Amino acid sequence: MDYFFEIPVYRCTEDKYHDELEKEKLNLFEECGRSLDDPPNSIKSLLAYYDKNIWEPWYYNQVIGWLRLFVLDGQIRCDYYKLSNKRLLRKMKHKKFLYHDSFLLMAFDSNQSSIEFFDELLNSLQDLAKEKQFQGRFMDLQAFTRAAPHIDWLAFMAKK
Repeated sequence: MDYFFEIPVYRCTEDKYHDELEKEKLNLFEECGRSLDDPPNSIKSLLAYYDKNIWEPWYYNQVIGWLRLFVLDGQIRCDYYKLSNKRLLRKMKHKKFLYHDSFLLMAFDSNQSSIEFFDELLNSLQDLAKEKQFQGRFMDLQAFTRAAPHIDWLAFMAKK
């Protein structure tokens, strides 16, 4: 398959993830009888423990799936690869991605302008994000929405 773009699917939004981490940090401090308001020197080791053992960046670590876009017979389609884990937790040591499903996003219409093509493709992805299997998940379209408007979609599709 000749994939041309990948879109990450996250367990939750970045804001929700950071809220979860903040709650965990507060719980850790409470369990140790400390407070974030304590003098910095007195909580230095606790913060170091948190940074080393609990905190992880959201990007990459919270990905639970990937949408891989490709062209087939004049259609934009995507394959969905997702984690094989039954429970999707914040901390998962073993991640194994497996093929899960394929979706038709849109058919190529040579009468569309490149920007109309992009708008339809973006709308199709946003509609896909509302499907049952993606509810409660976050499909990160940021890179796609930054790059895709600059693609000459008509020329791109003509080569496929």
